[in-house]
Amino acid sequence: MSRNIATLKRNKFTVDKLTNDFLIYQEYKNNSKATIEYYKINLQMFSKYLLEQGITVIDDVDINVLRGYVLYLKSKPRHKNNSFFKPSTDTALASKSIQTYCRAIKCFFNYLYREGYVHTDFNQLFKLPKATKKVIEILTDE
Repeated sequence: MSRNIATLKRNKFTVDKLTNDFLIYQEYKNNSKATIEYYKINLQMFSKYLLEQGITVIDDVDINVLRGYVLYLKSKPRHKNNSFFKPSTDTALASKSIQTYCRAIKCFFNYLYREGYVHTDFNQLFKLPKATKKVIEILTDE
């Protein structure tokens, strides 16, 4: 039933409102403060990207916007202490960091789909970008 109500009114839902609802839901699930902060930071970064694209309503987000976000992350400099406001180096974000940001977005859109705010199951379409694997040198007897 909530899916039908949300579908009727879905054009009125802004990204910021749904982000706030998602964070409340995470508190309701009794997730740790660190987990909620993780979602908050990642969703703030995503929201900032959407605003730069002129997107404020969730209906304007599609798979190409999400893929564009990955490209946006690949062009961003590495950040100190997870703060996307103050770049610390000229080096790009690590591929593992980009995967982490994308995991939060996938969880957010899974919530939106389950609650009926979006019709598309982005988890099926939006795959995590590949991350480079570190080669671990095996210790010798020496």
